[in-house]
Order: sequence, then structure tokens, then C-alpha cells
Amino acid sequence: MASYGGPYTNDFGVSHALVQLPIYAVVDGVRSTTQADFDQTFIPASLAAVIGAPGSFGCSIPETLRYAKAYYAPDAWLHIPIPWPGGTAEFNQFFTELIAIPEVLVTELEGERVDCFWTDHYANQP
Repeated sequence: MASYGGPYTNDFGVSHALVQLPIYAVVDGVRSTTQADFDQTFIPASLAAVIGAPGSFGCSIPETLRYAKAYYAPDAWLHIPIPWPGGTAEFNQFFTELIAIPEVLVTELEGERVDCFWTDHYANQP
């Protein structure tokens, strides 16, 4: 897994300055490591502009980040984190760039997963 660090805004609008943004492949249902040069083929420019170099680390946050599944073969896809909430110009730009990559056959969006404690915490912030 190539690990990157960068900003992340969750669906509640809470911004985190530097979080772990991992990119990895799933081939035949098995998670596998990617290398930075492979990742560069699939990282949209909008994401590349905000993440650190491979190996840069941020903190982990108590939720599963939203991410794109970018299929590059029928049985292989990349997990690419999306640091912007849906409906923002950056989110839309990310997908516009992702689907323009010739190697990407299909894309899917996977949303955040937040446990009840943190959902309550985020929802009730002033």
C-alpha cells in the first residue's frame, strides 16, 4: 500500500489537516501493495495537488474515508481516497479527471462509515 497524507473533510463538514490517505489495489478479492509510479497513472491531478509524497503520513481518524474504486481490469481495482465531500467542486473535478484516465474502465463511490459515537459527536458540534 502506498501511503500518502493530506487534508480530509468529512461529510459533516469537519476538516482534518493531515490524515492517512492510503492507495492500494484489490485483485481477485485480495488486497495488494502498489508502488508510487503505478499510483501516478491513476491519481487525478486534483488529488495529486493536495496529497504528500508517497510515504508521508498523517493521523488516522475514527471513520472509514470515502473512496473511489477505479477498476482497471474486470477483477482488479484501486482504492483511491477522496478528501472532499460530495457536491463540492473539488469532488466533481476528481471524478471528471478519474473517468478521463484511459486505463480506468469503471468507477464506483464508496461512502464514509462512522460509528454512532462519532456520528453523534460530529452532528452536535456547534
